[in-house]
Amino acid sequence: MVPGVSARDQYLHYNVAEDADTTYVITLPYGTKELPTIEYAQGDQYQTIEVVEEGLNAAFIVVTAENGARRTYNVKFEIEKSSNSLLNAIYSNGTILTAFDPEVFDYEIELPYGTNVAPVFTYDLSESGQMVKYQPALSVADTAMFEVTAENGINKSLYRVSFKIVKSDDLDGLENFLARLEKISAKFDISFVLSLSIDADVAPDYVKNLA
Repeated sequence: MVPGVSARDQYLHYNVAEDADTTYVITLPYGTKELPTIEYAQGDQYQTIEVVEEGLNAAFIVVTAENGARRTYNVKFEIEKSSNSLLNAIYSNGTILTAFDPEVFDYEIELPYGTNVAPVFTYDLSESGQMVKYQPALSVADTAMFEVTAENGINKSLYRVSFKIVKSDDLDGLENFLARLEKISAKFDISFVLSLSIDADVAPDYVKNLA
């Protein structure tokens, strides 16, 4: 016994336990902006309890027993990461793809006759946490690809853009072809009876060889 100190006070002085910590991790739905309400039930009426919140990161519940022993409950919060792997838009030379839909993944672009260089593509993310691996088309015979990975690193989407070259509608070319036939006819003193459709692209090889 210590003179002048009650037995109860001596017990409390020599039996105060060191702080003990217990940690819980709670995952909150994606987009959560506020912490849930933290409630607790006292172990007994002699406890004192203090709750300290730290934004969306954590909350600490400090429980002090009658004898001064303390336990801190660490409640940590994690915001669920997004599973969205869809793009908001894809642009070809600055113009959004016709009829673009985030849930449609394959597109074919018509390019003017004679085009031999693929367009330059850009895109808009749906969410800042997304990652995009872009593989450009090296030629009009190639396919541009966009592999989108969601913030959670699991969900992925693959967009593909291919190209179709519009056929020539050059009537001048057809007139030149007919003029060549006239020269061939005059050279060999023969007559040709030729039936052509307006959309014919090339002459027969044997005719070309005669020119």
